[in-house]
Amino acid sequence: MKPASSIAAHLGPKSLLRTIIQHPWHVIIINIVITLIFAVQLPNLRFRTSIYDLAIEDLPQTKQYQTFKQTFGSEEIILVVAKAQHIFDPKTFAQLDNLGKKLSKVKGVKRIVSLPEARRAIDLSGQMSLGEFRAIISPIELFKNNLISWGERTTAICLVLKDIKSKKTVIEKVREIIKEEPLYLYQIGMPIVANALARFTKKDFFHLPPITFLIIALVLFLFMRTPRGVIIPAGSVIMGLIWTFGLMAWTGTPLSMLTMIVPVFLIAVGTAYCMYIFPEYDLALSKSDKPVHIHMNFGIASYKRPSLYDSTEDLITKAFGEINLALPKKRK
Repeated sequence: MKPASSIAAHLGPKSLLRTIIQHPWHVIIINIVITLIFAVQLPNLRFRTSIYDLAIEDLPQTKQYQTFKQTFGSEEIILVVAKAQHIFDPKTFAQLDNLGKKLSKVKGVKRIVSLPEARRAIDLSGQMSLGEFRAIISPIELFKNNLISWGERTTAICLVLKDIKSKKTVIEKVREIIKEEPLYLYQIGMPIVANALARFTKKDFFHLPPITFLIIALVLFLFMRTPRGVIIPAGSVIMGLIWTFGLMAWTGTPLSMLTMIVPVFLIAVGTAYCMYIFPEYDLALSKSDKPVHIHMNFGIASYKRPSLYDSTEDLITKAFGEINLALPKKRK
């Protein structure tokens, strides 16, 4: 039976380095296979970039809000704003009424609040003229700057939404409806802002990392002046990105607004950590002229110098820390 010290020696860093150096192609193939496995998972990467996903689930205020929605439904609204020469013009008012009826049929809209709806609520007999309705609501402060502007040239149709998870379909359907109307119309509200924020955040995710990568690659080339000085750090960073996002896709961990910084962060920090390799390799190269000895000296020097291992450990820790940010948020 082998002593514990002998087993530890076989499993130690030097033994691992020797195995890697003696079987370089095996190690390269294993890394390529692992990278391909994670790369296949990348199309399954999900995005959760809505501001609603930032809510901490177990806060008392969040629980009270969920209880409120169960009792009264969603409080979220979309305002469709209409501008005209005069809102109480019979033709304009009829167009607003027709628009309100179309919007009320949109799936996900619970009810609408508008001037035509207010008129129907007041005039149960249907005999009230438009001038009489205007005279009734004019003194009421509740209508001013809520449903109609002071100059009576702008009005808002309030769409009270149902408690649905995705409001994107409602926003797109409303957009289609208002495009067909002759009035000057636009929609606004927190669902619109949240949808735009999610859209632009996702867009930035696909644009900023390539730009960052190209800039860093250019800087590396200017300083190193060799293809090796660009390919080794860039290849390591690309592999790290594929492993990170492939693992997130595999485990079903979505990218959130907090973890959108991951690719830029890994590119910048990972490249800096990879730069430690070159002076260590050059130092090992100056001590021996045989490839195996060079690699062993390089590996042993890296092991003795904690900066390399600390950097690698730090990079992995930060990568998993960023993944942890995407997990369901619980207050500690």
